[in-house]
Order: sequence, then C-alpha cells, then structure tokens
Amino acid sequence: MATFDESKFQALKNAISDTQPYCGGILTVPVDRFTLFYGKDATLGRIDLSQASEAQLQHLSQACDPATFGVNQQDVLDESYRKAGKLNVVNFATKFNLERSGLMDTIRVELLQGHNYTKPINAELYKLNVYGKGSFFKAHKDTPRGDRMFGSLVIVFPTPHEGGALTLRHGGKEWSFDSGKELAGRPQPSVGYVAFYSDVEHEVGLVKSGRRVTLTYNLFFAPEKPIDIIVPTPSLNELEFKAAFSSLLEDSSVLPNGGKLGFGLRHEYPVNVQTDLTELIGCLKGGDALIYKVCTQLSLDASLKVVYRDDDSEHDIMIDGIANLEGAYMNNRLSFELQEHFNGRVVYSLGHPAPPTPEWVVDGGKTSGWKPIEVYWVTPMTTFTSVREEFIIYGNEASLGHCYGDICLVVDVEPADDQASN
Repeated sequence: MATFDESKFQALKNAISDTQPYCGGILTVPVDRFTLFYGKDATLGRIDLSQASEAQLQHLSQACDPATFGVNQQDVLDESYRKAGKLNVVNFATKFNLERSGLMDTIRVELLQGHNYTKPINAELYKLNVYGKGSFFKAHKDTPRGDRMFGSLVIVFPTPHEGGALTLRHGGKEWSFDSGKELAGRPQPSVGYVAFYSDVEHEVGLVKSGRRVTLTYNLFFAPEKPIDIIVPTPSLNELEFKAAFSSLLEDSSVLPNGGKLGFGLRHEYPVNVQTDLTELIGCLKGGDALIYKVCTQLSLDASLKVVYRDDDSEHDIMIDGIANLEGAYMNNRLSFELQEHFNGRVVYSLGHPAPPTPEWVVDGGKTSGWKPIEVYWVTPMTTFTSVREEFIIYGNEASLGHCYGDICLVVDVEPADDQASN
C-alpha cells in the first residue's frame, strides 16, 4: 500500500481554500462616461448618473419594469423575493465603456488566478437595475446563460443610496461590498464594481434610502486567442500551492510507486450528458483552475473524471467522460456496464482496504478486468457539479433506473524513480 505525508497534503489544502471567488473595488471613470439614454414606449430620457437629481432618478425608475429572476431556466416575478426595477438592453444605451475602462484586465488577473493571464474573456451587457427605497434581492445564484459563462460583473453608479450592500457567500465564507458607503464623498467620478463566479451565492440588502443603479454583465470565456497584456506576478495562492506540490513530488517517501491524487471541484459548472470534459477543463474557476494550472507547470497529467455511484454494489466507478446512458437498456449492474462499455474502474480511497471482488464478477469470469485503483483525495469529492442519468433496466419486467455522476479533477503522479529520471 502506498504511503503519504499527510502534513504536505494539508499544505496543498490550505493553499486551495484561500482562493477568493470574487474581486471588487472602486474605479475612477471619465466624467463624460456617466450619461445614460433610456426609453420604453412613450417614456424617454437622458440622465447623468454622476450628478443625477431625485426627479431624474424617479423618471428613470418609472421607465423600468419589475425585475424578474431565474428559476429552473424560467424568469419569475415575485416581489417578496426580489423587488427592483429593470431595463433590458434594447431599452437603454450607456456611454460607460467597459473595454476602455481597463476593468476587464483587472478581472482577468484578480479573478482568473488559475488561468493563463492572456486568456480572452467576453462581457455581455445584460440588464440595468434600479433599487429604490424598500428594494432588495434575497440570496440566490445566477442562472448560467451558456456553457462558457463563468461569472457576473456588477457596475454600481454613484447615485446616493443607503443600504443595498451586496453580500457574497461561498465555501462557508462571506464578503460584503457596500457601494453606498464606498462611493460616498469620492473626490473624482467613480463607479463601484464586483465580479464573481456564477456559483457564488449573493444577495442585495434592503435599500433604506436613495436609489442604487447598476449595470450587470455576463462574463464568458472566449475562444482561445491570446491577447496582449503585461503578465503580473503570480498570486500568493499560486506560489504557495506550487511550492507545496513541488515539495511533495521531491519527497521519494511519498507515493514511491506513483499514484492518483483526487480533487473535488470547489465550484459549480453547467453540465449535461453531452458535455465534453476536455472542453470543460478550459472553463474551470478559482481553486479548480489553479490546481490544473500548477499541474501543467509541473508537467503532471491532470484531467477531469466522472465518478458514478452504484448503490446496488456500493462501488464507485471512475470513467474518463460522461457515460451518456440516456435511453440505454441494461440487464446488468451499473458498475458492470460502466466497466464493460466505458472502461470504468472501481476506485477506493488510498489508505483503505481494496474492495473485495464481488461474486457477480467471479461468476461472470471477469476477474482479469477487476483492477480497482486507489485515489488519495486531497480535497473531498463534492456534488457541486454532477450529472443525473436515466436508463431502462431489464429484469422480470422493465423499470426505470437512474444514477448520478460527480465530476472531479484527478492527477497522475509518476513513481519516484521516474520523476527523478525526468
């Protein structure tokens, strides 16, 4: 059985858990970039959001529709959950220029720490919202608007308001950005901004007075076409994680015969039975992306896998991609089908006994293919990103079965002797 140094794995865990899922702050903007043109039906207007009067903000509010929110891919109106006004992009035009502001470079560097700093991203203007007195938006997560969407950006204009702080939560931690306080009394025209991953829970607190006016952008990974940017110094998280990983690899007493290290994903990603995991790996976020980036730097083979749970045999089966069992007809156990047709392997945790060969494997003469593999889970498996599949089971009579596959990142570590020679 392979041995390992738990303290060095703990250093890896600590480096990952400190990755922050958002970035935010204050951005100085040229004074001529605060003009907003809006109109819907017979309500037309122009407003300078750096020095808007109460009457002008009232007119803007009246031009808005009640804001909806997404539930199960549908827009829902419920003012007990969200009370605010909205304008769709066809009903307004802003002179605020996101690309020229330099903010996209900031987001690329501060939020996408685990990616190449030249990785291109796109921002799609989505909505304008007005939160007046008594407005709020309870805790929620944003609905992904496509497979390559990874987050949202909120721009807050300097219209006077009290309350309406944006609170973010992820991984048991909480952060808050109070735009009303941050923007008050600024000597230069400025906007507040917060960019965060799509799976970060967030809420807008009750606005006590004034009006909180925001633009929301959806953030997408763009097709790979590196851009010119001054490459910054790697983040402290990246340096710490790489140092801990390098130390582990250099110690020949740790995994002397090589092995597999598993990392449960810390973020949610939109997946279905058609998702290609080789493409999904380019859309990783936060600590997930950082792990993959460092593994690449250390010439380690890292890839996304799917672990299916067979409740009948109580085995976990790992395969290289989503099985896509929809419409399949089975007359065998799920674990047998995944091993026979998808090159699946039974997995168990390093340091625990290997699962015994089940009777159905022996009876079927499949013992030569029964080769369980052990994985040391640096971070535990999670169910944040999983796929649910249904299939037809044939027995005395047909029935509908289902299974869940959880996606994780697995790293292959070579034997110590091979590492030394390489």
